[in-house]
Amino acid sequence: MMRRATPPTLERLAPRSHALITGGSSGIGWALSRHLLHRGAVVHLVGRSRARLDEATQRLRDEVPGERGDQILTHTCDVGDSEQVANLFAQLAADGAMPAILINSAGTTHPGRFIDLEEAHFRTSMAVNYWGTVHTLQHAVPWMIDRGEGQILNVSSVAGILGVYGMTAYSAAKFAVRGLSASLRAELKEHGINVSVLCPPDTDTPMLREEVLQRPPETEALSPSDQAISAEAVAQVTIREWSRGRATILPGKTAVVPALIARLSPTLLEWFMDRTVRHVQGARGSHAPT
Repeated sequence: MMRRATPPTLERLAPRSHALITGGSSGIGWALSRHLLHRGAVVHLVGRSRARLDEATQRLRDEVPGERGDQILTHTCDVGDSEQVANLFAQLAADGAMPAILINSAGTTHPGRFIDLEEAHFRTSMAVNYWGTVHTLQHAVPWMIDRGEGQILNVSSVAGILGVYGMTAYSAAKFAVRGLSASLRAELKEHGINVSVLCPPDTDTPMLREEVLQRPPETEALSPSDQAISAEAVAQVTIREWSRGRATILPGKTAVVPALIARLSPTLLEWFMDRTVRHVQGARGSHAPT
């Protein structure tokens, strides 16, 4: 098959393609699925909870014309489990529904100081955030190469650009996703496949609301949860920049500013973050973790 020098735009690809969104039952994944559905894609939502998938489907159907609701399909799958992902893609292939658009948005987090975390927290973070991304790519990429086109969006985080106090397990996994995406982008260009990585700041999602309950105070001071942006705001910027083939997508100034400083003056960024941490620890009268 002839290779494309330039990947097809998202707008041209979406109306005739299947789009698979992991973590699609809520948050950023759901917001992105809504935009793809409006662009004519057949949307496949992937999640671990059948109840949450059903609720997400109903919310989508409430927003689109009746016939468009038939273009929403759901799949229960733990993307951290390679066998479950293999079974999912086997069914997609049998149904003639392999995705030309893939969004890896499934994620999990467990904040806490390194000395307070257990090995299981690191393993779970890598299993879902990193290996969940690898598992879907292993099945989707060969098919996209044979097809000669595709669009891939992997969701990392601002915490995948700079290390954040209290986020060692999450940052490690999201750094891995960003590195994977950069290397994969270089490899797949010749096949007409665009790979982008999304690095959102704190976003008002169910995952963030659970995370905040476990955050050390230093983490909250560095990224106040009351300044989180909406999933829809992230989705709007993402669709626009992804459509332009942008390699790294930074939605909002709370993503752009620290990413820019981390690139141009990492020492300044470290000084600012260290000062914030010292201020919080001084306010509670101790520099030792509690």
